[in-house]
Amino acid sequence: MTVLGQPIYRNLKRSDYVALHSMSPVVHQTVVAYYHRAIIRGEIVHSLTYCRSLKRNSYTVRLADGRQFQIVTFVVTDLGFGKQCYAIGRYLCSVPYEFCVSKKMALKLTHAVAVSKTPSALIAVDARDIVKKCIFVSLSCCNVNFVFDQIHSLEYTM
Repeated sequence: MTVLGQPIYRNLKRSDYVALHSMSPVVHQTVVAYYHRAIIRGEIVHSLTYCRSLKRNSYTVRLADGRQFQIVTFVVTDLGFGKQCYAIGRYLCSVPYEFCVSKKMALKLTHAVAVSKTPSALIAVDARDIVKKCIFVSLSCCNVNFVFDQIHSLEYTM
């Protein structure tokens, strides 16, 4: 995992301070390095605060525990475990949803997850727990959002 760009050193925002408490009961540093992008498992992952990423969403990711997460920013700091990179963001909470083809048959998609439109509280996760980028879809006609696994061309078999 490698952070990209010049760090922005600034006082830790109160909301980020609270989020980092999910990783450690004590947060010593008040000035931390903020980043907008990182290379994780060979892919560039942006944060929501990266203003150049307006055309695509590459801040929605899947974590090692299988949960979906949206990254607001990256912070590099020492929480007592040595200097590490943390992704601060929000979990996307899964909700039940059936993709209906007809009244007789409901379609089950294994690569899609319906998530709540209500955002969760900010939380910090170890950036090394990010497994892969996902595709986030928000439709005004649905009461849920959707997260899809990205399918890479190398994964296709003929």
